[in-house]
Amino acid sequence: MHMALEMEVDLLLSDLKGRDRLDSQLVCAILSGVDSAYALPYDFVFIKGLNGFFLRVDSAERGEFLNLCSNEQAEENIKDLTKRVRKITGGYYDIHPFMGALWHSSRNPIIPGFGEGSMFDGLNMILHLRDNGDHFDSQEMFTQVALNADTWIKGKDIATFFESRMRADRINPNGSNRDQAIANGLGVLWSQEFHKFNDEPKPRAMEVTHSSLYSFTKKLAKLGIGDLRLKRLTYEE
Repeated sequence: MHMALEMEVDLLLSDLKGRDRLDSQLVCAILSGVDSAYALPYDFVFIKGLNGFFLRVDSAERGEFLNLCSNEQAEENIKDLTKRVRKITGGYYDIHPFMGALWHSSRNPIIPGFGEGSMFDGLNMILHLRDNGDHFDSQEMFTQVALNADTWIKGKDIATFFESRMRADRINPNGSNRDQAIANGLGVLWSQEFHKFNDEPKPRAMEVTHSSLYSFTKKLAKLGIGDLRLKRLTYEE
């Protein structure tokens, strides 16, 4: 059964206040702004997923930001920005099994060169807005590692594999990422990346509501993010 979605676009920030929609109906909110340090544009995309909301910080496409700064500067800037945003939102970084915390990086710490992307790809970092992101289920990990081998090496039941991934991610949104890294002999590198980004102190995870999103925009402005816009709100009916 598919849920019906309703989108509202090009809104005012003040539209987040006093809305007649329930917070529980909100499934996506997209804010945009420009970092004054390099005049680089970013999107802040809140999406309601399997484990509640996560926040994805997106840069412009590589072909666009290379007109403003070097690739290395853009990568350092989005890491610094997301680190500062995490001090507002809390949460745990998503660590991709093959790319690490920063998607489409030219300096991939897990598999160099993997997923670097094209001039049409941007840089992305994800924060899962929950508080227990360092708890993993060891038994589910053994199941996942075995299923990784059975599915991709021996060609067995793909449906069972993805059901197991969903179970792992309900326990921890990084669960299947970690398990897939381990299955491919990358567990140590993945763990180093996980702790590098996730061990720093953080506040309790942000609960995403219309009111908290409005408060978030005010705090973004204090971080030097200007030209803030509310690009889209999506609701489930």
